[in-house]
Amino acid sequence: MLTEQTLDYLTELRKRLLYCVYTYLILFALFFYTAHSIFEFLSTPLLQFLPTGSSFVATQITTPVVMPIKLALNLALFCSLPMIFFQLWLFITPALYKHEKTYVLPFVILSLFLFLIGVAFAYYFILPMMFSFFVQWLPNNVAIMADINNYLDFVFNMFLIFGFVFEIPLAIVLLVKANFISAEQLVNKRSYFILIAFIVSMFLTPPDVLSMTLLAVPICLLYEIGILIAKRLK
Repeated sequence: MLTEQTLDYLTELRKRLLYCVYTYLILFALFFYTAHSIFEFLSTPLLQFLPTGSSFVATQITTPVVMPIKLALNLALFCSLPMIFFQLWLFITPALYKHEKTYVLPFVILSLFLFLIGVAFAYYFILPMMFSFFVQWLPNNVAIMADINNYLDFVFNMFLIFGFVFEIPLAIVLLVKANFISAEQLVNKRSYFILIAFIVSMFLTPPDVLSMTLLAVPICLLYEIGILIAKRLK
């Protein structure tokens, strides 16, 4: 039998979840209505390197309907993150000690901020470099005809990958502050981490050296940044 305290927690959780769901649905409706304009923005990293007049193709008859829905679903999730984190903060705050509250809120805000920086880094730097490289290697008598569904999948995968990669410094600082590992140990394991970074990048990116390097190098740099910050916060 549920206690009164448990019922209070469940009621509070339901309220927080409903706020998140309402936010997601509103954003989904907004992005679905403006999906075509948003797709034009997202397609810029590729189209800027293609010949004038180039366009995307739809290889399935359902694509004109599926594309706006997929686009709206993904963007609504991305843009709902601030509300999700805020509601999570409100839900767990009553159970935290005063000193824990001091750390948790900055962590949540910084985590979201780093994720968004990673997404922006992928859009403005990584994707243009990748697409420029791919287009330059095309034979003269071959033209790229990208499927819009495949393109969206690729772009959002890159957004997610780089969004989480930019969390590395924060993760390192938390591990060091929690005494799971020391900054000196991280320095000593640098060579192993570099190897792991390139192996992971090989599986997460397209099968070419440039794409793998464009992911592995930021991972290694962010690892070093995390170590430097952890040393300063000791």
